[in-house]
Amino acid sequence: MKYITAYIFAATVLLCVISGCKDASTGPQTSLTELPVVTKTSSDYTLESFERSFPHSEILTAMSKAYAHKCSDEVREALIDYMKKEAADLGEDASMFDALLTLSGCRDGEGLVLPTYAERARFNGQEAWIIQVAWGYDAADFGHFKCYAFGIANKELLATYGCK
Repeated sequence: MKYITAYIFAATVLLCVISGCKDASTGPQTSLTELPVVTKTSSDYTLESFERSFPHSEILTAMSKAYAHKCSDEVREALIDYMKKEAADLGEDASMFDALLTLSGCRDGEGLVLPTYAERARFNGQEAWIIQVAWGYDAADFGHFKCYAFGIANKELLATYGCK
């Protein structure tokens, strides 16, 4: 009986090791503890309703807390890749979406900038992407927000709202 128990224990340990290693990768490992939201709605925002509806505080708070001291280029790129995949899954043009994320400062913004929310909607009747980012000049100052409404037809900025 003692040997059977030892055998079962050894087999369990081996199974845990094997299952833990099956997804091993030599590439950079990025742990995303919170994921941004990408959604598609029938909303048609005006400037007033846009400023009243954003920021999406729950998501902004969760993302800001999760990444305030872990913001890096790798995390930002992983979040952008996740959002592009989600946009494509909604039937949207991922390269257009990526260009709008760049326009929102996600790639070359001053300080720390992470995307937190994107909504495919309308703005004053135009097809648009609403993009919300969290930003800060450093980890201690992270958690501010900016929201953008971008027209899809010309990649034009229709409105912006956020912390100064």
